[in-house]
Amino acid sequence: MINIEAYLEKHNMQPYLNRVMIFEYVLNHDHPTVDEIFRGVREKNKQLSKMTVYNVLDVFLEAGIVREVTIDDKQSSYDIKIEDHGHFKCKNCNKVFDFDVDMESIDVENLPNCIIEKKDIFFYGVCDKCKADMECD
Repeated sequence: MINIEAYLEKHNMQPYLNRVMIFEYVLNHDHPTVDEIFRGVREKNKQLSKMTVYNVLDVFLEAGIVREVTIDDKQSSYDIKIEDHGHFKCKNCNKVFDFDVDMESIDVENLPNCIIEKKDIFFYGVCDKCKADMECD
């Protein structure tokens, strides 16, 4: 179990209540969207605004303690796992899955003069559970 207040302080952030609650939500939910975070945290804090959620997530992104995952133009989700890895989004259930990938093995020789700031790999399709459900129909 992580001590969220200490973790935020370690990353030079004051552990304000909204920050703690939002980080806890992202920590305990798999790739939540802003709307999901807002609804989940608002159950405990009726004063919370969606703008506060956006602002806190921006602070977390800048500090490097969460990762924004944008697989399509429709929505972003947030991931507590900040190490390099890939994402798969199921077009049926919209669930986002992590998968391991060796980003260092990807050939970028065709980009010799470029500065790579972020590496993302996204796959989009049908997850195994939805595939099995489709085969049962």
